[in-house]
Amino acid sequence: DALEDVIFLHDREFRLIYANRAYLKQVGLPLEEILGRPYFEVFPRREGPLPHCLRALETKTEEEETFALDGNVWRSRSFPVFDEGGYRYSVHILEDITESQAHQEKLASLADTVQDALIILDQEGRIAFWNRAAERIFGYAREEALGQDMHRLIVPGHLHRAFEEGWKRFRETGQGAVIGKTLELEALRKGGEAFPAEVSIGAFPFKGRWHAVGTVRDVTGRKRREAQLQRLNRAYRTLSTGNQIMVREKDEQALTQAVCRLLVEEGGYDLAWIDVLFNGQTLPVAEWGFAEEGLNVAFPLESEGGFIGAMNVCSTTRSDIDPEEARLLSELAADLAYALHTLKLERERETHARRLQDTLFQTIQALALAMEKRDPYTAGHQKRVTELAVAIGLRMGLDERRLEGLRLAGLIHDIGNIYVPAEILNKPGQLSDIEFEIIKTHPQVGHEILKDIPFPWPVAEIVYQHHERLDG
Repeated sequence: DALEDVIFLHDREFRLIYANRAYLKQVGLPLEEILGRPYFEVFPRREGPLPHCLRALETKTEEEETFALDGNVWRSRSFPVFDEGGYRYSVHILEDITESQAHQEKLASLADTVQDALIILDQEGRIAFWNRAAERIFGYAREEALGQDMHRLIVPGHLHRAFEEGWKRFRETGQGAVIGKTLELEALRKGGEAFPAEVSIGAFPFKGRWHAVGTVRDVTGRKRREAQLQRLNRAYRTLSTGNQIMVREKDEQALTQAVCRLLVEEGGYDLAWIDVLFNGQTLPVAEWGFAEEGLNVAFPLESEGGFIGAMNVCSTTRSDIDPEEARLLSELAADLAYALHTLKLERERETHARRLQDTLFQTIQALALAMEKRDPYTAGHQKRVTELAVAIGLRMGLDERRLEGLRLAGLIHDIGNIYVPAEILNKPGQLSDIEFEIIKTHPQVGHEILKDIPFPWPVAEIVYQHHERLDG
């Protein structure tokens, strides 16, 4: 609106979608009355679109045309605008040709207000226009850049050959593989620093020669944010998958190895290893990947008992680690420390349980041996019953835990005979009825002896029922 030139925007159907104050002054109508109408029915009034407007849509480049209307000579320039989704709209600038020099100054002033570098190249590839944003992005003042070979000035050497080959075709036809496209390329600042740039390139004829116009946007910040987001996504996936591994793995060595592999393959690090505290020293217990040197970061493994080791990662391509990523990896280290501590406690509990079970069996065997010493007549009886019972259990398909209970119950199933006097147990002749009734009490006595002992199996019930018939 600040410009005196007539400016309007139209869509593919040539319907007005915007007009500046100079355009509205020219037609004498408010904006709301002209929006949506074909511009050639409003201004400049014609039977159809301006020819160069049609050409611009076909060539996807700037086109211009000079025409007379109502005694004035106008130069019209049409700029089709495209993005990744295709054509968006066209911009028209109408100016009095007698004021071309003033227009050049205004256009330069307008170009200096945009945040992207705007560069125009002549047919020789020399810089003909260089706005303030280009000065800021590349570091060259306008006086330094004008007249310079653009490719030699701001394009990395490994791209020179491709640019030179493409420029030969462009000089002749105004066409090329990059014309009308938006690309992500590498560019150079004045000090030789390379940076990622988003480049859009167009073409326009001027005095019978093709010129190139390009906009360059420094996307260093955007790339940095994208890389940061990618790292955070990897860190979240690593944390989630790591927790699944900790639930699944029941072995400390397998767990630490799986976490190291995860940190390399999912987390994106070159090397990961885990140290565990042992006898006052931290020793490596698992490792995955390879890196001779780089950024090393250690995350302590701490449990209820204090420091137990460290989870370490190494990257050869990074100089620091994002705070949020560090927080997520610290959480993974905390979860790993808890899992290792839990597995250690479980291993110790199982070791203690085995020792108790071994002690229990040794005690039972000693008790059984003492009973057999008291009753030589049935010496070895309980051992033979145990072997038969376990053999039958194996044939029945009982699991190892049930077989252990069966074995223990078999070894002491006659423990109630302690109540029976030795002279009755060792009597060489036939037992009296009273003596036999005393013998028959030994299952009940055995049950009374064992019922309050917290065996993991129903040993007291087995002893109580070992003379019971199938009918009860």
